[in-house]
This record gives sequence, structure tokens and C-alpha cells, in this order.
Amino acid sequence: DALYDTSFSRKFVPVLVFFTPPPRMADKLMVADVVSPNQTPVVIPGSTSIEETLQILSKHNILSAPVIDDSNANAVDYLGFIDIFDVISQVLQAYQEDREHMPISAFEGSDWHLFSTNAHTLKIRGREFAQIPTSELLNKSNLDPFYSVQLSSSLKILMQFFAKGLHRVAVMHGASLASVLTQSDVMRFCARHRELWHQLADTPISAFP
Repeated sequence: DALYDTSFSRKFVPVLVFFTPPPRMADKLMVADVVSPNQTPVVIPGSTSIEETLQILSKHNILSAPVIDDSNANAVDYLGFIDIFDVISQVLQAYQEDREHMPISAFEGSDWHLFSTNAHTLKIRGREFAQIPTSELLNKSNLDPFYSVQLSSSLKILMQFFAKGLHRVAVMHGASLASVLTQSDVMRFCARHRELWHQLADTPISAFP
């Protein structure tokens, strides 16, 4: 049943159209040039429940956020990103497990809707899904591994990460999180600074491999 096959995450292949920046731009621009100076990244403690994490993501209108290990008060350790796809993957896994132990008739009609619309009704190994710590779901979907670059890194490095399929990258200032940049952030930067791309800006998409 493909609808409930959680292996979809391992088969997912992002469709990207990216290219290596021109040498002049790659030599001069840094990651710091793309980061908004007034941006305050949203960070979620690893012990935060999934229910609270979903509320935080919804409040800030974002799909993902970095997660820190809050079990050690003496150091800041970034565990990874929590992504909405991680939550979806866990829900699908729970539904699949329940289907294997319950009669098919229990899942007919609108049962999927009833199952998926209330986090408190989801049971995973005897625990309420809503109360599972966020740290347990990191990259459950295999779509959002944690990579980081420094503010002083070349923009070319960041774009090479995105060209490989990453959707977002943590931007560090030393050991501190300065920002999270996404593919969309870089594309907006490119659109605002069209002069940096010279003739590439007028090249049709079909010309890129």
C-alpha cells in the first residue's frame, strides 16, 4: 500500500536547477552577505514535546528548526533539524504499525482522518505521540540532515550543499548559531542582485543540465 509506505523518504529525489557561481562572484561573496542582519533563528530544545514543537513551527510559519541538546547546561550542542516531514514520517509509521495489528475494517472510511487529526490519539509503543521528545524524531524522514557553514564561508560552499539536495543549512558564528539559510533565501538573494550573474541571468533554464 504505497500511501502508508514510509520508505518514500529514502526514494525521494529533489529536483533542483543549480549551477556553480561565476568565479568573480564566488571569490567575493560570503555566506554573511546572504544572512539577514536582524534574523533571530528559532531553536528548539531536544526535550520539547512534538506537540509543542508543532506549535512553535506553526507560530513562526516555518517547516523546520535546529534542535539543541538541553540535557547539558554547560555546553550548546546542536543535535540536528526537526522537519515537518520527520513528524509525518513518524505518523505514517505509527499508522502502519496499527494496521498490522488491527482488522482492515477498522481503517475503512474516515478512520485515517480520525487517526491523523488528534496527536493525543496516536499511540507509539504505549506512549502518546504528542509527548514524544523532539530529539527522538530528528531526520526521521532522511530528508533534512544537519550541515553547517561559517558566516565567513564562501557562498560557493553553501550553494554546493544545496545543489546536492539539502534544503537548509545552519550558519554558525564560531560555535554559536547565527542563522538558518534555505534554498529560497539564496534564490531571493540572487534575484535582488541580478548584476552579479552577468550573462547567466539571461540563460534559459533548459540550458542547465
